[in-house]
Formats: sequence, C-alpha cells, structure tokens
Amino acid sequence: MRMTDQQPEDKKTIQDTFDEFDIIDDETDEIVQEKMAASGNSATTKDGWTVLVIDDDEEVHSATEFALKNVEILGKKLKLLSAYSAKEGYQILKDEPQVAVILLDVVMESASAGLELVKQIRQSGRSEVRIILRTGQPGYAPEMSVLRDYDINDYRAKSELTRERLISVLTTSIRSYRQIHTINESRRGLDLIIQSSKDVFKRNSLELFAQGVLIQIIGLLGVKQDGVVCLFSGLKPHIQNDEDLKVITATGRFKPLINRTLDDIPDKNVKQAYLKALKSEHGMHVDTCLGLYFSCSDQCKMFIYIEDGIDIGEEHITLLKVFASNISISFENIALIERLDQLAYIDSDLNLPNRNALIVAYNQIHQQHNSLCLAQVHINAISHAISVFGIPVINKVIQRLYNQIQKALDPEYMAVDNKSNILILFDSKKTDISTIELIFNEHIEVDGFQLLLTGTTSVVNLKDHRDIEKALRHAMSTVTIAKKNPGNNLVRFEESMSSDIKNRVILQSELRKALEKNHTLLTYLQPKVDCSTGKVVGAEALSRWVLNGKYISPDVFIPIAEASGLAGRITDTTLEMLSHFKRTNDRYKTVPVAVNLSIYELRKPNFAKSFLTQLADLDLTPDDIEFEITESVMIKDPHKIVNELWTLREAGYSFAIDDFGTGYSSLKYLEELPINSLKIDKHFINALHKETAQHSIVASAISIAENLHIAVISEGVETLEQYNALLSLGCDACQGYYFGKAVPLKEFYTKFADLVDAS
Repeated sequence: MRMTDQQPEDKKTIQDTFDEFDIIDDETDEIVQEKMAASGNSATTKDGWTVLVIDDDEEVHSATEFALKNVEILGKKLKLLSAYSAKEGYQILKDEPQVAVILLDVVMESASAGLELVKQIRQSGRSEVRIILRTGQPGYAPEMSVLRDYDINDYRAKSELTRERLISVLTTSIRSYRQIHTINESRRGLDLIIQSSKDVFKRNSLELFAQGVLIQIIGLLGVKQDGVVCLFSGLKPHIQNDEDLKVITATGRFKPLINRTLDDIPDKNVKQAYLKALKSEHGMHVDTCLGLYFSCSDQCKMFIYIEDGIDIGEEHITLLKVFASNISISFENIALIERLDQLAYIDSDLNLPNRNALIVAYNQIHQQHNSLCLAQVHINAISHAISVFGIPVINKVIQRLYNQIQKALDPEYMAVDNKSNILILFDSKKTDISTIELIFNEHIEVDGFQLLLTGTTSVVNLKDHRDIEKALRHAMSTVTIAKKNPGNNLVRFEESMSSDIKNRVILQSELRKALEKNHTLLTYLQPKVDCSTGKVVGAEALSRWVLNGKYISPDVFIPIAEASGLAGRITDTTLEMLSHFKRTNDRYKTVPVAVNLSIYELRKPNFAKSFLTQLADLDLTPDDIEFEITESVMIKDPHKIVNELWTLREAGYSFAIDDFGTGYSSLKYLEELPINSLKIDKHFINALHKETAQHSIVASAISIAENLHIAVISEGVETLEQYNALLSLGCDACQGYYFGKAVPLKEFYTKFADLVDAS
C-alpha cells in the first residue's frame, strides 16, 4: 500500500476489506496529549521570536524594550519577556518552552548568579536556546574563561551593545537557534516516525490503524487540533464514489460524525481539503489545515484531515512525507490482513458468516445464556439442485433461505457451513426452532425459478457442551441419524447417539481390517427347500463376523459396509471363499448359492463385464452362483442397472428380488428386470395363517409371480403352520429356521448332503 504519487486512477488492486468496524477511541485525547508532549515544540510561534531579558536593573529592561520596538528579525517580530532575578528567569523558562534567545546579566542576586543560571539552564536540557551574557563589569568575569567554561553563545559589555549591534547580535543568535531547532525537530520527528510506525504496525484492524495514524500525525505536528479519518471500500454495494468515504474514527468536535460519510460533515473545509489532496501529486494538501489521501486500489482509500489553525513549516512537510510513506505500507498490509480475516470468517461465495465465525461468536456470548442451543439445518439434495440450476441460482436460494430463517427466529447468531448446512445459535427460552419446518413448506423464487427445498434439523443443547467443536460434530452426526429415518425432520441430540456414532466408526475401521486380513469374516449358508419335495434346491450365502470374540449382527455391520463402500468387498470375500471351497473339498456338491449384489457395485462403470471376468477367474459358473438384488436398485439410474443385470443374465446367471414388498415396488420394473424369482420378506410370513392365507399379501405376491412366470421363495419360515400355508398357496421354495439355520460352509455340505436335489 502506498500514498498516491500519481493520478488517482492509477492504483494497484487488492481485495475487499470488512464492511463494518467497532470504533475504539475512548482514550484518543489522552494519547494525543502524550504524543504532543513527546514531539517537542514548533520552531516559531505566530507571535514571533521570544526573547527573555534577565537583569536586575529596570533601566536595562526599558532600554532594551525601546531599542527593539517594532523590530523584525528574519521576517518575524520579537516578543520580549522580562525577569529581574535568576530565580524568576528560570521560572519563566519553565513556563515558556519557545524562548529563542536569553539576554542574561552576570551579576544579580550574587556576583555569579548569571553564570549559575547558565549551568542550570543547560543541565535542564535547554540546549537550543541561545544565551548572550551582558555585563556592566567586564573585568569581573574574564571573557575567555567564561566562554571556555560555560555553554554561552556570546559575551558582551552592556556599554558596547548599541541598538544596531544589539539587533545584529540577536539576528545571528536567532538564525543559529532556528537552524539548531530545525535539526533537532527533524531528529525528534524522525524518532517519532520510527516509534509511530512501530505503534501503527501493531494495529491489526483498519479502524485501530486509522485511529493510530490520526494520533501519530497530531503528535508529530505538535498541535492540539481536532481530526478525522475517513475510509472507503469500493466493494461495498452501497458505496458508489469517493464522496461516500465513511468516518471510522475522529477526535474532538468530529467525534459525533463517526459512521457518517464525508458528505455529511458540516465543515466544508474537510471536503475541499479532500478534493485538493486527491488531485495533488503526493496525495497531500497543506495550507492552514492538513489533508492526506492514501490509496492502495480503487477498492480501498483513506483520507485524514487535521482541522484549520495549524502552522506547518517545510520541515514538517518533509517529515509528513516520510511518515506517509511508512503509513502507506502499513495501510496495504492491514487491508490485506483484514481481507484474509474475511476469508477466514466469511463464506466467499455466499458472503455470509462461516463456521469459524460461529465458533468465535459462541465464545463471546455463551456465558450470557443459560439455555443456548445449536441447530444445524441440513439442506437435503443440495448438490442435485446445483447440478440442475447452477451455483449462482442456488447461492441466491441459500441466501434467501438464510434471511428467512434469521427473520423468523431472530437467533443469537447464524452462519453457513459450505452450501448444505446453516448453523444457528439460539436461546431455547425465546426461540421456537420448530418454526424452521414451516419455512421449508414455502417455495423460494429466484431468477424465475420456484424451488421447494427440504431440510433436516438437528438440535444440540449447549448447556451440556462447553466444547463448541464437539457440539458441532454431534449436530452433524445427529443429522446423519435423522436422514436415515425419513419424515423425522427435527431431531434433538441425545448422549446415546454419540455412543452409537462412535461405535459405528470403530466398527467400520475394524470391518475394513477384517476384510483386509480375510479371516474374521466368515461365510455361512442357509438352505432353500422345495416346498413340494422337501429337497434342498439352493442356499443363500450369509456373512458372519466375530470381533474380539463377540458376534456382530449383520443388521449392524452390513449397513455400515454399504455406507462406507465396503459392501462390494464383502461380496468379493464371499465369492473367494466359495471358490476356494469348491476347488479344495471333495464334499462339494453343485447347488446354486445366492450372493447379494450391492446397488453401489451395480452403479460402477462396466460392472458386468469386469464381474464376469472375476467369476471366470474364480471358476464360479451359473450352476454354482446366483444373485439376489433388492428393489432399491431401481431407485437411481434404473436404465444402467437393467443393462448391467441383462449382461449377467445373458451369461447364464439367475437373479432373485430379495425382501420383495418392503422397498421400491413397481410392476413395470418387475417386467423389465431379468429376474427368475421373488423372495417374499419374512415380515409378511410372520403374519401368515392357513385360514387367512388366501387373502394375504403373500397370496397376491405369488399371483403376481405366476403371471410373470417367475418362481416364489418365502424366507423367514419358522413354523409348520407357515409352511403348510405356503404349500397351499403354491409357493415354490422356502427358507428359514424351520428347515435349518445358516451354518459354515463345511458343515452345510455335511449336514444337508442327503437333502440336496441331485437333479
């Protein structure tokens, strides 16, 4: 960042800064006073050069005043001060910091009073003031020894100081004072610039930076004038031109104007100084006021104004240019830091607070609320909406939804987490979070599109969560649980959920290890029996898992496998075990074993082709293997699924619809799918009685299968009554505990060998 040294339109580009600032300037006036005190004094005053006459002779004072009446030296009048003793003279010096020359008598209260005062003056640090000794007794204090031993600048007998000579001596002394003062002022100014720049560099926000700059400039000039700093950010939608610079900090009478624009300042001198600084070569306007203009791009500008009434010399202009050069670098750095802060706490696409901002907000407000809660509103199928309508439209939709929720709930804080989640901190005593469900019932119209979104909301009570990161994880896991139970759109977190999620993660990790080692996941077979003959006509391969000596139910680990992409690996493991048993055991008898195919596997590109290669490598033929699929395979991309299944069917492999009646049922797809049989879910078998069998859902399913010329298998058959009912309905095959539980591979071919249908 730099102060403009060319026309305003030639700027570098940086990113936007934060739009709003919290001004902190309660101690500004005190700091200004400290800086002014440290900065030294101006080389001149508006009243001219100050000359102090210290002499105990009244006539000397009168004669000096008469001789110097209306005299101007170096373009300025003289201001005479009188003291009649060394003590009085020293007191005046303490009260008057701008004395340029002292006309000092040697002999006053004592013979050496003047000489002692010289020592006192120099020891107090007043090295700039020029001291001219005047004596009426030249021989009493020899000139050479006095000049050698005391820090004086001239030594004259009163009798030799005629009016012309007195003016000549004063001119020489004042010129010397001015040069020494300018050098010292420049040195003090440079020291102040170094210290000021360090102080300003420490400030990590634009409003604090601007406040620091204002304080340092006032201190550098050594003035007590009021000032104002305006900031402009071109990326703010409500700002169209430089005249909309916003006052972000001010001192004195300008304080009430904070947060107003430049055009709102009643004092027109401020606007005029801005326009002149804007057009100047170095971005600086100096008259009886000071205006400084800084710019790092068309998007970020700063204007500093110090009010009318200051007297700025050339030495100050030089110092201001050096200071402004340092400050312009700071300005660019601070703007960049604020941009990085914005990227850290603002979602750049939605221009809304993000997860990090919510964490900061929680840390600031959580102690003020006893009933603070966190809600995570998950927008369902947002990625699908983006693919249909595009990111710009969906961004507007999310912003509209965000604003509607904010208006309806008036929460403590809101943020977004990516595009799919809205995070809300709310007080449960005053906010009804269930109102969100009503918002999702309304269409959102954007760019001519009307969208009806659905959402799943989880709620975590923060009274029991001091760790906001942990609460956010619980909110996310609760959403995951809620999405598995369609229709339940608002779920409150319970501690048991945390335990469930933790167990699922552990099981997923252990399952992956089990599949890699291929020894703790076992394959069992359960027989399928012909209803009319009682012979075993097939079997279903069922996976069993023992972890650390504990049996893990398939109802637990199969959903975990499907959710984590491990279902295909379980299928591979099952096929490898069957292939190994077939090749290494003479007990093996050819009986078709049904293996489940996951919907996730069927969606893979060229699945059927690569799967057939795999089966050939394993030496598993259609006589050895058949496959079961669920109705859910037709929910997504049914055309591809049908093509993959037909490829396998044409290779001779058979298919059965598993759990028929519990999923995505459609007679249309039953006609399209290359299936050989339906497996009626055990839920319907449990309610089956022989007396009512003819009017049951099972009877309807068997009738449908007959019309489609496919076989029917009933699973979960556990009693003789159920078997007899199925037999009366004409069911083709049965499977269940009544005929036998699932057993390990070796045991199956031993236990059921005599029942296997030799045909």
